[in-house]
Amino acid sequence: MSFHSPWGKLDDSGRHLDEAAGTSAAAAAKVMLDQLAWWAVSLREARAARPYGK
Repeated sequence: MSFHSPWGKLDDSGRHLDEAAGTSAAAAAKVMLDQLAWWAVSLREARAARPYGK
């Protein structure tokens, strides 16, 4: 995940200024981590059913 031009978007404590909005960095991170979790479960199940390289 990347943040374009983050320097003007952080407060003095390092929190993103848009956190109160619906398009916060935390919301984007949650979407990305949910997708990563989906892929992790899918790959684990696929490897159990058909191990790669065997």
